[in-house]
Amino acid sequence: MKLKILLLALPVLMLYHLSAQITILENGDQVAWDGQYYDFRDAEGVKMIKLWVPPDTDPVRGVFISGHGGGSGDSRNFARDENVRALAMRLGFAVAGLHNFPGRRVYSEGAAGFFHALDEFARLGHHPEMANLPFVIYGSSNGGATTYGFINYAPERAICFVANVSAGGSPRVPVDGALKVPGVFIIGKFDALIGERGINRTAEMMDYARPKGALWCWALELKGHEDGASFDIYMKLVEQAVAARYPESGNPQKGPVKLIELTEESGWLVDQDSWDSGLTYVDSYEHYIGDKDRAGWVLNKDMAYVYRSLATHHNPLSVKVKEFDRTFNPHTDPGTMFSLGGPVADPGDEITIICETGDFDGWQKIEFFNGAQKLGGVNSPDPAVIKTRLLPSSLVYCLTVLATGESGQQRTCNPMHFFVRDPARPWTVKLDEPLYEG
Repeated sequence: MKLKILLLALPVLMLYHLSAQITILENGDQVAWDGQYYDFRDAEGVKMIKLWVPPDTDPVRGVFISGHGGGSGDSRNFARDENVRALAMRLGFAVAGLHNFPGRRVYSEGAAGFFHALDEFARLGHHPEMANLPFVIYGSSNGGATTYGFINYAPERAICFVANVSAGGSPRVPVDGALKVPGVFIIGKFDALIGERGINRTAEMMDYARPKGALWCWALELKGHEDGASFDIYMKLVEQAVAARYPESGNPQKGPVKLIELTEESGWLVDQDSWDSGLTYVDSYEHYIGDKDRAGWVLNKDMAYVYRSLATHHNPLSVKVKEFDRTFNPHTDPGTMFSLGGPVADPGDEITIICETGDFDGWQKIEFFNGAQKLGGVNSPDPAVIKTRLLPSSLVYCLTVLATGESGQQRTCNPMHFFVRDPARPWTVKLDEPLYEG
């Protein structure tokens, strides 16, 4: 039986090798292009990269990078994630996953290896803009350290980032350029793997960085060594940061893209000491009451509302969509963990948003939001349900609610994100081999 399976697989393997353009470099590194994916393998067969390119995109404008859990973990399947690709298609971004990128060595060697691979992909001639792509990046655990290493190594190419459940990384003191990259650090309060050192390290770094004007914030989620709501805030941040920082004239085919630099005064501030208050305090930079150097920074009002939802402890409410559920992510082992994109919907679809209120008796009013955009509201005793039609102009919906009680107290929920695709663009995996019909 094993022999038959091998023989059946041989034509598929031969088809791949016949159709792929494979180049072995002088130093032994190997790069390949098969019409959908670029692959990189270093000479030792240790570090590897898989990068998907959206079809019919000229030029490719940027790249999603996903770190991986564990120093020898593997997030290359992130490049195959159809849901993230639906968003990447709309942005004109490639999607890349890594293998064997130890986070603490990314600043000293790993990031250089990644950009070396992009240079070699560019030299194959199909997408010369690869050599100049800016990036967005997310990672958990070791991947969080990878994220931190990348934004310090190439801050001029970094649009935004989220580093999740990481105890730190290298360099210990961030470079000045990295402070100008909008980002969020998230730690789990009950993380047995990272423990108090992760909490203390993140707090110390924020105490150093924020007075220097870092466009950063952090949150202590009530979770262990896991995703939590980190990918929800990351996806909304990508939508907002690309819109705010990618210049209309930016074209990586013509050279490096000079990202728009944001000022601290243009953003919103979040009170990182109010997570246990029932509702985390957020306000515009101009109107924020409190020590602005101690407050965290977020890009705009949309991100402030999502941060408030993620960072507030013991949220009594929850939000869900009747027509689809959150994406199930099986990649949760600390040694291999990476995240997946949320559900994908069509523009113009009408969806039903439900707020479950079981732990907040006596609510009087509930407002539903996408970021800071109000989608609708209800008053008690009506059901906590609204319908909304998805706008074609929206790339990422990140749902939250704000409920007001009898005495004026307000409470929220954890965020939930999903994507709105472009129906004209293909985003699902195309299989070259015939389906098995036995």
